[in-house]
This record gives sequence, C-alpha cells and structure tokens, in this order.
Amino acid sequence: MMNQISGFEIENGVLLKYTGRSDEVTVPDGVTEIISDTFGGCEALSEITLSDTVQRIGEKAFWGCKSLTKLHFPASLNSFEKDAFYLCKEFSEITVDEKNPVFCSVDGVVYTKDMKEVVYCPCEKDGKVVIPDGVTTGGAHIFDDCARLTGITVPESVTAFVQWIFYNGV
Repeated sequence: MMNQISGFEIENGVLLKYTGRSDEVTVPDGVTEIISDTFGGCEALSEITLSDTVQRIGEKAFWGCKSLTKLHFPASLNSFEKDAFYLCKEFSEITVDEKNPVFCSVDGVVYTKDMKEVVYCPCEKDGKVVIPDGVTTGGAHIFDDCARLTGITVPESVTAFVQWIFYNGV
C-alpha cells in the first residue's frame, strides 16, 4: 500500500521517493529502507534525520545532494551502499549511534563495530585520516573521490585492503 506523507512516497516501509523541497528533512517512522534515487538531485537538502526504523540505505539514494554535509546513522541501520552519497559535494562526516550493533564512527569515518574493518570515508572529508590500531582490513571504494584528504595513516595491524580503495581519490 502506497502512502503519501508530506513529500514522501512510501510503500511497505520502503521510501521510494522524496518530492518535497525542504532543506531539512526527517524520514518518517516506519521507513525501513531508502532505495536508489530516493533523494537524488535534492541539491538544497542540507540536513536529514533518519528515523530509528531505517535499516538499509540503497545505492545512490542521496546522489547529487550537494548541500548535505553530514549524516547520523541510527542504531537500526545495518546496511548501506557506499555509493549512496555519490556526488554529494559537501558530505564530510558520518556519525553513528553508539547502540548500532554493526557500525561505529571515528572522526567521521565509518568502521565495523568491532573496529576490524574501515568501511567508508565521506568523499569530502578533509585533512588526515588516522586509521585506529586494531583495524585489519578495508573494503573496496573506502576512499573514493576523497580529493580533500591530505594523508592517511595506516597502522601495522592492517593486513589487507581490497583493490580500488582510492578510486579518484588520494
């Protein structure tokens, strides 16, 4: 069943499309998934609050949200596509609810909760990233398009990075 809630098209807990024009948005309670292109091209969107029910963010869900600077992952989020924030020209920080069982954040960069894997660095993060000691690996596309980074410190605990971690980046 399709619901229309103030600019949101929602079906069975899946947020299909945001058609509003606000620069600050709160995803309604009950939404469990944000699919591809939901907020695509919302250039004025600068702040979004995810409800505590959101579990998954799909690929390119926020593509082209040029004013979005940071995002807070709720405790419920257990999956997100790394290209969900494609062409978000100001996106520089992700924070994660401390009760999230899958992810955590250190200085705006996302890691697995057990701090064994670096998962994602927002493309507009600037300065230097210091990967904490104890991290052992990193997945593909971690630092894609991170042209503002001035350096990355990798601890001796890292034993492997998947290829393509610096695509168009550092």
